[in-house]
Amino acid sequence: MNEYQKRILKGRKDFSKLMQQQEEELLNIYEEASKQISRKLSKAKSGGLTQRYLSELNISIYRYTLELRTNLSKSITDGMLASSQIVSTTQAEYFNIIAPTQDINSKFNKMFALLPDRITKQLIGTNYYSDGKTLDKRLWDITSKNSKDIDRLIKINIAKGTNAKDLANELDSYINPKSRVIPKTLESGMSKNIAYQAQRLARTSLTHANTETYIQGSKMNPFCEGLKWNLSPSHSTRMHGKIDICDEYAGRVFKVKETPIQHPNCLCYLTQEVMDTDKARDELIDWVNGEDNPKLDKWLNDYGEEFGIDKNESKISNKLFESKEENSGIIDTEESIKENIKKGKYPLDINVQAQNKHIRGTNQYIEGRSLLTISIDEAQELINEYSGIGIPIIIDGEWKNKERIIENDKIIGVCKDSEGESSDTSNFMIHYNYSNKKQKQGTHIVPSKP
Repeated sequence: MNEYQKRILKGRKDFSKLMQQQEEELLNIYEEASKQISRKLSKAKSGGLTQRYLSELNISIYRYTLELRTNLSKSITDGMLASSQIVSTTQAEYFNIIAPTQDINSKFNKMFALLPDRITKQLIGTNYYSDGKTLDKRLWDITSKNSKDIDRLIKINIAKGTNAKDLANELDSYINPKSRVIPKTLESGMSKNIAYQAQRLARTSLTHANTETYIQGSKMNPFCEGLKWNLSPSHSTRMHGKIDICDEYAGRVFKVKETPIQHPNCLCYLTQEVMDTDKARDELIDWVNGEDNPKLDKWLNDYGEEFGIDKNESKISNKLFESKEENSGIIDTEESIKENIKKGKYPLDINVQAQNKHIRGTNQYIEGRSLLTISIDEAQELINEYSGIGIPIIIDGEWKNKERIIENDKIIGVCKDSEGESSDTSNFMIHYNYSNKKQKQGTHIVPSKP
């Protein structure tokens, strides 16, 4: 399993976790909103239902509906954004691997960083679905139905002559989504599970945000060969042995522009079919250096502006690729750097003092830096194995004496980002130091972002 395949797997796990969190959050929203009514119900006595009591109960139901609508909208919108961010991060990782220079890599990352916000705005608006309904209109329909079902339950019980205490018990068992008690007075047309439609909408919205980000991101990836439809692991169980359109789609690789979106409540998912990262990297380098490539020329013409590139200028002299001579130098330098490392120009023995700055418990450890969780001996083994085969970090044509390693598959430490967030990682940077002063010579490794 290569690094990009690992990132795809992580993305699926992150999405599954997000869906579980969303389900729980929606139940909590319904439970919290139900307290608007529960507070009134708690005052119910065993006597008859007075007009005043019913009027106050109606006010509580109105407030319940407003609170539901507001909190559901925020929760689902936030969930859609998070779902889209998972996919855009996965797609950006492909370019992190194939980009030959840091400058090119930053262009790709910037583009994918802007994608989730755009996708979320598209999905909550009126132009995505054929019925023209916005997210807020769908939530209005759902919460209005919730309110009508509650009102209907009350009227049924009034007609039966139910007293206030028994009505309170019936309503409480109905409006609390975590209650295991089924109301006795449900009629045809009333929702048995008051939160079901909102949960269904949330599942569909998060799945579509995930899918639409794959589609839009794949259009901007010249090395994407199509999108593969994958059945949800729970598909057969949820279908009770029956089949639907998803079974027809299963395993098919669709052209990006012809990819269907999932039906409501669908948990099937898409994955990109992309060119091998080594081949894509070589093709990109050749094109940067001036080799004809109609596919990449078309990509530049279609999406250059989204990368901050002036498509009216030549691909060699635009903002992304400063000049043929400079680019040739960068690529040539990258190869020469690797060659010099392999020839032993840079000492590979670990500089213990520099390495200890990333090992907790040593005198040199600096709080707040990325943390190495393996021994110095294990770090030395990684340097011996991976030096000269990673991606040299080159900025403005100058090598920064760092080499990015992404092929390692063992967790070696904890990476901290610019906001102080920590995450386990198997990736790392090898830092090389060649100095006349022997005590400053050697290498050390620093855990980098997964």
